Amino acid sequence: MVPTSALGSFFSMNLSEWFHWNLTSHFPFVESDIPWNTLFSSRTWHVWKNRNGWVFNGSNLPYRELLQKSLTWARFYSNNNSSNANTPLLETIQWKGPDVGCYCLNVDGATSANTGISSIGGLIRDEDDNWFLGLVLLMLFRVQMRFPAFSLSLFRVIADLCRRSRAVDFQWTPREGNQPADALAKLARNSSSSTVIYNSPLLISSIF
Repeated sequence: MVPTSALGSFFSMNLSEWFHWNLTSHFPFVESDIPWNTLFSSRTWHVWKNRNGWVFNGSNLPYRELLQKSLTWARFYSNNNSSNANTPLLETIQWKGPDVGCYCLNVDGATSANTGISSIGGLIRDEDDNWFLGLVLLMLFRVQMRFPAFSLSLFRVIADLCRRSRAVDFQWTPREGNQPADALAKLARNSSSSTVIYNSPLLISSIF
């Protein structure tokens, strides 16, 4: 398993040097192009995992199966890491409007750790970033242990509304591209009403 050229280094170091050398060596494994440090990490973790399985559950993988599984994991990580290396690290995060003739509902939530009050902010816009009918909905509710049941009911309502619509598409947007909805969600926590409708974006005009 260890390349012949690396045998001297592999067996002549103290433990600290040995781990550092194995985790920072990038030469390819003799049977593939997987970097040595990737394969070493995978096999070390699988040996430790197999040891725990034997101690606590009485299960023990055969040696060859253990090596093959660790090799498969290392190859998957190496291939995925290589494909990501060609992906730009920087990208512009901004709101993307819907198709012409469609409307976009952006929502976000916020929770106060001090009061336990959660809030939801949302706004509807068209493809030109105009507020549709000047509508913004804010909802306030206190987080309770029954929240999972509330979530299920809300999911059913959303699913029913989707069935009635001609076309609905859900898309996650990073907070950086969803700042108006995020600002409204935080603004709602200071409201005394459970639902507030704003006809203009004046309160968040600096980011809209």
